[in-house]
Amino acid sequence: MKEINWKILFTTVIGTALEFYDFVIYGFLAPIIAPLFFPTGNPTISFILSLGVFALGFLARPLGGFVFGHIGDRYGRKKALAFSVILMALPTFLIGLLPTYSQIGFFAPLLLVNCRLLQGICTGGEYNGAGIFVVEHTKDHKKGFVSGVLISGCVIGMLIGSGVSMIVSSLSFSWRIPFLLGIMPGILGYYIRRSVNESPAFEKIRKHQNLSQNLNNRTPIKFLNVLRVAGIASFAAALFYFQFILLNSFMPQVSSINSTDMIKISSAATVGYLFFLILMGWVSDYIGHITLMKIAALITIIFYYPLFYFALNSGIMGVILFQFFSAFLLGSYISPSHAVMVKLFPIEKRYSSISISYSVGLSLFGGTAPMFAMILYHQTNLATAPAFYIILCAAIGFLAVYQLPSATTFKIFPFFNKAYRQ
Repeated sequence: MKEINWKILFTTVIGTALEFYDFVIYGFLAPIIAPLFFPTGNPTISFILSLGVFALGFLARPLGGFVFGHIGDRYGRKKALAFSVILMALPTFLIGLLPTYSQIGFFAPLLLVNCRLLQGICTGGEYNGAGIFVVEHTKDHKKGFVSGVLISGCVIGMLIGSGVSMIVSSLSFSWRIPFLLGIMPGILGYYIRRSVNESPAFEKIRKHQNLSQNLNNRTPIKFLNVLRVAGIASFAAALFYFQFILLNSFMPQVSSINSTDMIKISSAATVGYLFFLILMGWVSDYIGHITLMKIAALITIIFYYPLFYFALNSGIMGVILFQFFSAFLLGSYISPSHAVMVKLFPIEKRYSSISISYSVGLSLFGGTAPMFAMILYHQTNLATAPAFYIILCAAIGFLAVYQLPSATTFKIFPFFNKAYRQ
């Protein structure tokens, strides 16, 4: 096995970027979609309802983790990833064709909900499957780096979605265009993923053992490891979707910053996050994957509220510092996460175990973060209230990795290391 299989890494990143574009475009266009499908007469309530539909896409992800996890463990990681990307494109395209509430009434939001559920099912088999696929192609001492690079594909997809959304909003194009364009990434991603080689770990299982017996064997799945993966997802997803999805709409409501400046800052911080993912993934291979995750979660617990308060009351510079620091913390926590999670489950049950566990945590705490944050603000009328939700998720994320063994490596001075232990 190569230290890093660059062809596998590149093609998987491209596929992940294309699929992630399809999933997040709804979040960027939620303020426009809200009054068209949820015309309550109250903009805040309409926005909360549209975020509820955004959250529904995450609630369907455990089902997707089960379906695509089964495919990935029985028929191969490659097939599961190829199917997930093409199937994601279909409901995205259909959202672009949906009639609005004024045209068909209650059926409009109902159809929208069903499309988001289908998107969630497909995404449930994508993110973790791609991480498993790339990490299984990589040597141990490079797993943190490739994990960070793989996750950067999600950010690339988000940046594409953000750019398309800004063009649509600023030039008064139809909101349907970004969704209709989603069919092309799906087709392209399908053909890209069909061209790569299967995971060496999966091939070894399929070649030397009876796969059906292997899948049905008594290899124990520790429930504590299921909780750990769910906890990792809770913090990573909550901070991500609060920071890069909700704040674009929330900060202009509660601070002196305007929407245009907020979008610019968020876009710049997203580019910073892309850089931090790769950098901190590389750093994690030196200092230890789990060690870095613990530090990032702990700093978030201690400093997130004062930084959020500072951002709300310090104008543009405060928001810039807050966004970039949050991007750094998130990049530090999530970049080595795939390298950590793959070690918690046996190869023959890895895809389904990680996908389902991660999807449950993401559904309960991550995808619902924008909605719950808005509810907290609406009920308390305190602009700082959403910070407590992020702190809670950070505490869960810290506990998820707290008892895992940490190992520090010094590749600059390799004679200190008899073996790579993490």
